[in-house]
Amino acid sequence: MTREDIEKLIKAEALLRSILSNADMTVDPEGMTMAEAIKRQRQLMGLSLQEVADSVGSSKSYLWDLEQGRHPRPSASIVWRLSKSLGLDCAWLCEAAERQAQRLAEAA
Repeated sequence: MTREDIEKLIKAEALLRSILSNADMTVDPEGMTMAEAIKRQRQLMGLSLQEVADSVGSSKSYLWDLEQGRHPRPSASIVWRLSKSLGLDCAWLCEAAERQAQRLAEAA
């Protein structure tokens, strides 16, 4: 791990602690889809698509597609990494992904 990596982790941890300590700055889970949740939480945290993509080990374009609702059932690994990166409950995020898949199925 490079010095730059450590500095990024320290910055991310400080930002996450700040966000989590402020109850007004978390997503409202009532009926929200995964796409809505990850986009809103990312924006509330002031993170770019690239920063979140890097933290979860995916591409910026894949994350953008997730935020647009184009991947109704991402892998469990991606959901888990997103939950950790964005400070969201993993079980709730899985439920939000299921709501999203149901909405897409109903629209088809």
